[in-house]
Amino acid sequence: MIYAKIENPEQEKRLIDELKISKDKNWYRRLEIITNSTKGVTVKEIIDHYDARKHPIFSTLIESGPIGLAKEAVDFGYVMKKDYADKCHLCQEARNVLQVKYPDYLVPIQHYRFLY
Repeated sequence: MIYAKIENPEQEKRLIDELKISKDKNWYRRLEIITNSTKGVTVKEIIDHYDARKHPIFSTLIESGPIGLAKEAVDFGYVMKKDYADKCHLCQEARNVLQVKYPDYLVPIQHYRFLY
């Protein structure tokens, strides 16, 4: 899902084509988090002004990885498990809990509503 406004139709076509050929599913997840947090902003504005260190989710991931989000989620009642399938599993579970704290960043709500 891309909610960023793209003013140039040719640019939009190239971006859609790039999404179709990408094989990196983690890249899709990161793009979805970014684009859903920038509704109504042009792609150029995102590139020119985006600073991940100021984003409440990405700044934690940069500093301490998914474990940082999980530790933050503990304050909201999350109980850490002994094992996770991978770091994406841990990150998803933490974001499920943290959606109530970051409703403007962890969207769309349908992705998180019934997962935790």
